[in-house]
Amino acid sequence: MTERIEQRAALFLLGREEPDWSPQQEAEFQTWLAQSDRHKTVFWRLEHGWRAADRVRAIGIAPLPPRC
Repeated sequence: MTERIEQRAALFLLGREEPDWSPQQEAEFQTWLAQSDRHKTVFWRLEHGWRAADRVRAIGIAPLPPRC
């Protein structure tokens, strides 16, 4: 179930970045957020990570190499 919530949160996160994000989609997102504190927590955690990655890219820090 958590994976499903994370997938939905990720779709909302990406969708909200699109220029054609509609008021109807925003209303659906807000309704989904209001349904559960878990929805809010998962979305905000993903959003925080997304914004942090943007900041790292903006200042030019190279990503860490994958662990083997």
